[in-house]
Amino acid sequence: MDDDLLKPVSTVTIRKKLEDSQPTPNTHAHAHERDQRAELKVSSPEIALRILKDGARPEELFTVLKYLKSTRERKNDFNIRIPEPRTTQIVHLLVNDIIPSYWSTFESEALKRSKSFNQDSLKHALIECLRSLLGIGSVVSRLKLLVAEARHEELRRQAISELLDVLQEVLGSLYDDLMIACLYYDKDQTKRTIFWKEVVDLRASGKIVSIAAQAEDSIEALKTPLSTSWIASGSQYAGWLGRQLADTLLRVPQDDTIRSNAGIEKMLAQFTGKSLSMGYPNDVIRELLKSYEMTNLQPRTAIGTLVQKLRPHEQLQFIDTTVSILAENFSSNETKQHDVSGAAGLLSLLIGTNESLRDHLVERLVQEGSRFYDDSTFSLRVMFAMISDDEV
Repeated sequence: MDDDLLKPVSTVTIRKKLEDSQPTPNTHAHAHERDQRAELKVSSPEIALRILKDGARPEELFTVLKYLKSTRERKNDFNIRIPEPRTTQIVHLLVNDIIPSYWSTFESEALKRSKSFNQDSLKHALIECLRSLLGIGSVVSRLKLLVAEARHEELRRQAISELLDVLQEVLGSLYDDLMIACLYYDKDQTKRTIFWKEVVDLRASGKIVSIAAQAEDSIEALKTPLSTSWIASGSQYAGWLGRQLADTLLRVPQDDTIRSNAGIEKMLAQFTGKSLSMGYPNDVIRELLKSYEMTNLQPRTAIGTLVQKLRPHEQLQFIDTTVSILAENFSSNETKQHDVSGAAGLLSLLIGTNESLRDHLVERLVQEGSRFYDDSTFSLRVMFAMISDDEV
């Protein structure tokens, strides 16, 4: 994604409109026009764009956001999640104009008095309209720009704090359909591949963690208390990626033909491999296994297929990390045979018929004094159970 397309052109201050209860002499000339606009039904991106450019009042903004939110499931028409000139312009206005003008006013008395909506519904609608690759990318690009300028301007720091809140809200929902929508972005395989590469690069590469950490550093001078956000923590963000992967694997079609033809397994393997490269593989895999109840010995075949699609060095990393997690979860003094059998069954599922992975485990097992694995009795019992001829 070209960051230049997301750089702000100007910022319109709308916040004062929330506080004005009486029109000034200068506003009377436009009163009739505004009344007409307020009555318009927002039925196209062009109408939504015009209202946003003119400076939407709260009621108008809510109507626009409701319309934009309703377009998210459309496939052959305008969709706020699909990058194109109109969505780029609209998302730009939401990030660069609407957020600075409205975010800090969601708890204002003016919004609380509104009879047509409440501040929570307005905030939710805004967040939903930004749950896309374009939306997240726009927030991140805006954060980068503000961080670079924050050293000299207190107001910039306040804007950064608001955008961090927005980014946490946008990413905060686990059970949204963003990953699924990205997987089925376009019927054209080439377009889908290019788009997915951008998804992986933005969400799984550590870029968000990096800019969030920089943003937090830049606003330390604020007098208001600052709590560390989870998106600025590599460990917490990596765990979130693991949960995202688990949820996505559960929700994609289980039909092997559909998954194979759409290239979904390869795409998810790319996302997984990039996530592991962030530097927190234990957190990614632990949450992925936890979500699938792997440590409760209820493995799912989807995760086994995923491992087989990883690159060779990623497969080794996944298996090594899984063994370490299993060893941590069970004390050698408390481990029962069914725990050992279940763990061995899980490893067998992940390895499948891949002889090189099986040989890797055997090699590690027999390496005397190896520090690669936890040397607990449990680990050894699991390894022996896995390579034995017994059924597990």
